[in-house]
Amino acid sequence: MQCREFGEMVDSYLKDELLIETNHGVITHLEACPACRSELAARRETREALRRAFDHAPEFQLRPEFAFQLRNELKMEAFGKRNSSDNLFAFVMRPQWLAIAACLVVAGMVGIFAFRPQGGSPNELARTATSGEVRSDLPAGELSGAAVRLASFEKTEAAIGDHQNCAIKYNLPEEPIDLNEAGRKYDTAYIDLAQAVRSGEGLRAGDIKYVEDHSCIYDGRRFAHIILEHKGHTISLLVAETDEDSTKGANADVIACSQRDGFQVSCFGTKRHSVFVVSDSPEADNLMLARRLAPTVTKHIARAEV
Repeated sequence: MQCREFGEMVDSYLKDELLIETNHGVITHLEACPACRSELAARRETREALRRAFDHAPEFQLRPEFAFQLRNELKMEAFGKRNSSDNLFAFVMRPQWLAIAACLVVAGMVGIFAFRPQGGSPNELARTATSGEVRSDLPAGELSGAAVRLASFEKTEAAIGDHQNCAIKYNLPEEPIDLNEAGRKYDTAYIDLAQAVRSGEGLRAGDIKYVEDHSCIYDGRRFAHIILEHKGHTISLLVAETDEDSTKGANADVIACSQRDGFQVSCFGTKRHSVFVVSDSPEADNLMLARRLAPTVTKHIARAEV
């Protein structure tokens, strides 16, 4: 595959529209082409930035008084203040609710088209979409810097996808390889990472069990993948090289950065790596596991980054 061909299908690749064989060709090309990896990273950042800007646009937020009224109406229904299913149906079918539903559908369609860049380079669009002017409606405590990169929609989606398709069921287009071999070929931070985790403080309490380790590729991203078990739940510790160095250094805080389809994602990072802990454990348990693993993993990766 040539760079020109990759450029023509990169958007379809990001939307998971390619055939398995074509997908494999894209992944093989990305392994060997730094320029296309950078282009893919920029496109991902653009899509995520536009998605977040759309999600937080003031015109699409629920008015507090409407949310309060709706919450109270639903409580009344739940506690039987309305006695018949006919009344409930009439309530749901009120003109104002139907109008709101129609608006949400239209807003969703607008958002889908908004994710396709219309002009300018991907990096320029990403910077615009995450600028203070567009994001001024966000609360003061909103994540920024390294934490935003870690919690980005595309990256956490890839972490969840890898956990589902590699740790739970094997459904990957490319065979995983030995973790130390991947360290020698692709990323020195992977070398002896599993050994560090197995001997670190996180596993010494005895309630976290080591299962296996390898390196795999999902959605164009190579991960160091260490599979653990805790209270009957399968846990994935995933490490991936970031798209570029963080100018602010490591993001020391472990944060609960995403949840979808019953899976929790906690994340933290170093200067050049993102780390994700994914499981179907309760959010508090998953966050606790990530915090127990973070000191050992961070120290090992930071040593490799020097």
